[in-house]
Amino acid sequence: MTKIFLTTIPLRIQSEANLSEHRMKKHSRLKKQKGIIDLVLKNCGIKIPCRVVLTRVSPRELDEHDNLRSAFKHVIDAIANVLIPGLKPGRADGSKDIIWEFAQSKGLPKEYALRIHMEEL
Repeated sequence: MTKIFLTTIPLRIQSEANLSEHRMKKHSRLKKQKGIIDLVLKNCGIKIPCRVVLTRVSPRELDEHDNLRSAFKHVIDAIANVLIPGLKPGRADGSKDIIWEFAQSKGLPKEYALRIHMEEL
């Protein structure tokens, strides 16, 4: 039986390439993202190998070939660290056992969210 985990988190995902902000503001935002993802996925029960589909919900879409993927960079790191614990930060996302897919969906004005769909293979 295939396990599936699906959740929507009210979280604004922004492209890192398009932001110019103070490093401490960025650090605080990314730390908050990681903490929320850790909390939500702590008991998701998904084991590797798996497929993870990340969907960014926002009033405006990003271009898909570079900004969308860069917007998910820290989200990917946080999810991979939950799925493969014990590695140095930022190393777990390189695993061949996790297939990453990215999507985006237009939301209402001022509607921002992150949808995570995880499925064991």
